[in-house]
Amino acid sequence: MHREGLVIVHPAVLGVLAGIAILGIGISATPRDARGRASLLLPDVKAVQDYQQEARASLRDLRDADSELAAIVAGEQGDLLDRGRVAQRVLERIVRVLQTVDRRSAPPALVSVHEALSQAALLYLDAARATLSCVTLPDEEHREIAREALQRARQARVVVESDEWMMLQP
Repeated sequence: MHREGLVIVHPAVLGVLAGIAILGIGISATPRDARGRASLLLPDVKAVQDYQQEARASLRDLRDADSELAAIVAGEQGDLLDRGRVAQRVLERIVRVLQTVDRRSAPPALVSVHEALSQAALLYLDAARATLSCVTLPDEEHREIAREALQRARQARVVVESDEWMMLQP
């Protein structure tokens, strides 16, 4: 309709246009999972996804520390001073991981994963200490103690990585 130079749009047309605009915003802003499907982010689902993401980052740090500790124990890391520096740096990284894990509270569904991750980080801390002892006293006895500590830590990490909750993709 026209009235003296004004275009008057029927309210139903405005409603349809507003609905289309809202639908477009909803489609573009909806979070998607790895397969491209829309995912509903209820607070508890979001908490699980956030925790999984942080736990995976901690597990990556522990895997990296594992590689470096194994190289030190095997004597593949330069001279004695280099091995000592690397072992100290790895120990500090593991302490940061442990602090991160301890500060983060887990959603109720992931309490057992949180406890297992905390235990794995503690075992890596023991392995790093044993590795530092191995660097300080580079004999076969201390090397074997460090290898065993590292093996226990690996086993604990694998338990967390293979947990059903951790394998669940967000």
